Amino acid sequence: MTDQSLPLPSGKIAAALTAQALVFVVAGAAMWVFAGNDLAEFVDLGWLPVGQGVLLGLALIAVVGATFKAFPRFLEHTVHLQSKMAVLFSERTGWREYVIIALCAGIGEEAIFRGGLMTLLDGYTGPAAAIFLSSLVFALFHLAKPLIGAIILVVGVIMGLVYWWTGSLLTVMIGHALYDVWALRRLHLEFIRLGYAPVTDDAV
Repeated sequence: MTDQSLPLPSGKIAAALTAQALVFVVAGAAMWVFAGNDLAEFVDLGWLPVGQGVLLGLALIAVVGATFKAFPRFLEHTVHLQSKMAVLFSERTGWREYVIIALCAGIGEEAIFRGGLMTLLDGYTGPAAAIFLSSLVFALFHLAKPLIGAIILVVGVIMGLVYWWTGSLLTVMIGHALYDVWALRRLHLEFIRLGYAPVTDDAV
């Protein structure tokens, strides 16, 4: 992204994120069917998975937030490791952008890594290995530095365990998206505080 005055996502970036999410959903559904499951059961609907997803997201936010509060230097270190991402935030980046990014990630990534890859691997390796291997691929996909990759791996394992326990793809989609909204907001505010990104009107 060369024009740092544009908010994330701009039209092209939003379109790219949406396209990626759609590709991931299709790929995840294809693996789900290939594993011998009914396509109609790929995503479960209802208030129970919605409630579970909200609780999952809030639990992740509470745990990570408490960890950062207890270890502020750890927070600053992880923000520094992701400082190159600051270019993606501008003066106008706000809640709308956080939600768009989080929804694309929560829906697309859970569809392909949990609903698709984990389900497919489970038929060959069993649940424990399927959870770990799909989470490892999930972490590697983000091309993050080792510490951030390890954190993403842990989050992936948590999502995998919840998916295995509940059998609900919608639950982990909602939990992932809700957590990402908070994480993007927190990351953006830390970028501003540490001087990596410009101040936004709604962040002061």
